[in-house]
Amino acid sequence: MEENSKKLCVVIDTNTWRQDSNILLKTPLGGALLYCLKQNNGYLGLPEVIENEVLKHTIKDGCKAVEQINSNFKKIEIIMGKRSNYQVPDESQIKDAIESRMKEIEPWIKRVPFTFEHAKSALQRVDEGTPPNGEKNQQFKDSAIWEAILSLLKENYEVHFITKDEGFFEDKNCNRLAKNLCQ
Repeated sequence: MEENSKKLCVVIDTNTWRQDSNILLKTPLGGALLYCLKQNNGYLGLPEVIENEVLKHTIKDGCKAVEQINSNFKKIEIIMGKRSNYQVPDESQIKDAIESRMKEIEPWIKRVPFTFEHAKSALQRVDEGTPPNGEKNQQFKDSAIWEAILSLLKENYEVHFITKDEGFFEDKNCNRLAKNLCQ
C-alpha cells in the first residue's frame, strides 16, 4: 500500500487533553484540530489508557475547580455582607459532561483497546529500561500508550503523537524521537 493511502491519526497524550488551552478539545485549538481531521478523513487515536486517565484526571480537576470557587465565594460573601445564589456542578455532573463531550467527538475517535499483548510488551519495555522508561523511571502507562501507537501503525495509520513527555525523546530533545521508538 502506498504511503499516501495511509489514514491520518493523531494521538494526544493525557496532559495535552487536560491543559487549560485545550481542555477536552473544547477550545479553538481543539476545534481546529477536529476540523483538520474532518477535512482529511483523519482520526483521533484514543488508547484506552489515555481515555481512562483523561476521565479520571478531568473529573479530579473539575472537582478541584469547584472547591476553589466555593472557597473564594465565601470570601466574597464576607466582603459583600450578603450571599448571592450560585450553582456549581457536582462530581457526577462533571463526569456526565466529560462523557457527553466524548460522545460529541465520537465520529473522529479511533479507540485502541488495552490488550494483553500491549501489557506484555509494555512490561518488557519497563524491564529493559528502554524509552519511554529510564533508569529509576518506570513508565508502564507510557509504554502501554506506545504499544497502542504501534498497533495503529500496523493498521496502516499515519500516526502523529502529541506529547510533552520527555521520556519519548532522545536526550529529552522534543525534536528527536528516542531511537528505540523509531523502529
